[in-house]
Amino acid sequence: MMDRLRESSLFTKTKSSKQEYAQIDGNDSEEALLYQATSAARPRWRLIPLISSFLLGALTVVLALGLWQMIIANKHNTRTNRPFPEMREGADEKTGLPLSWSHGDCGNSPADAQALGCRYSIVLHSWLPQDCLTDDDMEDEKLMYDGRNWPYEINGRNLTMDELHLGDYGHFTTTFDWHVVHCMYVWKRIHRAALDASRKIDSYTANFHHTNHCVKMIGGDPGGMKDSGTKIFVKYPICA
Repeated sequence: MMDRLRESSLFTKTKSSKQEYAQIDGNDSEEALLYQATSAARPRWRLIPLISSFLLGALTVVLALGLWQMIIANKHNTRTNRPFPEMREGADEKTGLPLSWSHGDCGNSPADAQALGCRYSIVLHSWLPQDCLTDDDMEDEKLMYDGRNWPYEINGRNLTMDELHLGDYGHFTTTFDWHVVHCMYVWKRIHRAALDASRKIDSYTANFHHTNHCVKMIGGDPGGMKDSGTKIFVKYPICA
C-alpha cells in the first residue's frame, strides 16, 4: 500500500516538474515573442536621444564657429580694406598748406565746386562731393556754431552766417577759440570714420598734418593756449 502511494506521489511530482519546465522552456506564444523582441530592441531606442543630442550639439558648435569666423573675417576686412584718399606729398608755395588739400574732387575754386555739384562744409571749410558728408556732419555744423558769436572777417568786413555757408571766398580770419573748436569737430569726424569703414573720409580730415597742427596749437606751449587770430583757408580735398 505504502509502495503504491510512493509511486503515485513520485509520478505526480515528476509529471508536474516536467510540465513546469516545459512551460518555461517551450513558451512559443506570440506574447512571449513580442516581449522578447521588445526587450531586445529597447537598448536601441534608448540610444536615439543620445545620438540626437550629440548631433545637435555638434551642429551648434559648427554654427557657432562659423559665425565667429565670419565676424573675425568681417573685422579683418574692415581694417585692411578701408579705403583712404590719396595723400600727395609737398606743400603749396603760396599758402604753405599740404597739396592734398587742393585740386581735389571739387576742383580748386568755388566756381569749380559749384559746377561739380559739391557741398561746402563750415566745419571743415572744405568743398566736398555730396556723398562725402553725412547727416552726422550736417548735425555737427549746427552744434559747432550754436550760440557762438565768432567773427569771420575778410578785408575788414565780417561775413554773415549765410555768407559763411556759401564758401565763396579764399580765406577768412577768426579767433583762436574757433580754431580749437574746429579741431575738436574734425577729430569727431575722424572717430566716426574709424568706427565705420563704410563712411567716406577726405584728404584734409585724414591728413596727419592737420592733427599734428591742432596738437601743437592747443598743447604745444608750456604756458598754455595763446588767444590769437587765425587765418582759415578754404580747402578742396580728395574723398574716398
